[in-house]
Amino acid sequence: MKKFTLIFVLLLLSNMQIIAQTSKQKAEKYLSDKGEVCFTFHANSTNQFKELASFLSLGHKPVDPTNLVVEAYANSEAFDKFLSYNIPFTVEVSKNEFRPHESPSYNPQAWDTTWDEYPTYSQYVAKMNYFATTYPTLCTLETI
Repeated sequence: MKKFTLIFVLLLLSNMQIIAQTSKQKAEKYLSDKGEVCFTFHANSTNQFKELASFLSLGHKPVDPTNLVVEAYANSEAFDKFLSYNIPFTVEVSKNEFRPHESPSYNPQAWDTTWDEYPTYSQYVAKMNYFATTYPTLCTLETI
């Protein structure tokens, strides 16, 4: 019985290590390609959650204080800091790859496909100028 328990625990730990490596590899790919990664983790306490929230960007999903499952976004620096906590995490493709064209409600006439990821500053300025010029009754461009 002891051998069986030991083998089971070793298999469980090795499986967790493989999953963690896969998540870490996915995260590194998104960080390399996009400069940020979206991931989910379970904080061990409210204090740990608050500490992590001080340097991670939290997703829009509300965090239930009883289970502390968190969706977060991080750049390379913040993600490296997160990794130092040794908390298991998952990286989902659906959260990191925006694919509106595959949605059943996709309407090519109604969807602006020029912004399928975060724009650069110059792309943002060009888009705001486009909106102000094309829809002058709806918006104006203001400079602060």
